[in-house]
Amino acid sequence: MPCLDVEKISGNSVIELDNTTILPLTEVQVNDTLRHELISLVKSNYERTHFINPVANLDFKSWEKLVFAEDLIQNGSYLAIDKGTQKLLAYTFLHHSTELDRVELGWCGSRDLEGIKELESLVLCQLIFAKKAGFRFVDGEFDTTDPFAMEIMRSFPFKASEAWITFQLKEAPTT
Repeated sequence: MPCLDVEKISGNSVIELDNTTILPLTEVQVNDTLRHELISLVKSNYERTHFINPVANLDFKSWEKLVFAEDLIQNGSYLAIDKGTQKLLAYTFLHHSTELDRVELGWCGSRDLEGIKELESLVLCQLIFAKKAGFRFVDGEFDTTDPFAMEIMRSFPFKASEAWITFQLKEAPTT
């Protein structure tokens, strides 16, 4: 997975976005409408990203468990909310790693690629959070079929790594 040394991130402030509020994911706990909107958008983006290799048909509660996984760092995961409509614009998730000096970027997305500026700002929040929390590195798994993840990988100085190539087996071989 590509890795970013948070020491290479300068500054401790986030770019202010017009008409946008940035909230930590912990805010979703008190807002059922926003929680439902978030889970629905994550599901929709994930299904579009994996159109060629479709995901299992899961109910809303199963998606909720996937979004709010045990290793999720809610106060290091962020949402961009439109100040006027209060609609969700973008989201980014941060997760604990098996290595103590690092965290991992999780799913990120918006309604469309027009929201990339919001995504970049949210990821910058995550990098600042990681640095302040004492983590040294942020890892990211950037799926080439995910346009949001690819934009984030291009927007920040991630150290290149070998790509994982996955294949889908159409039919099991007969023995």
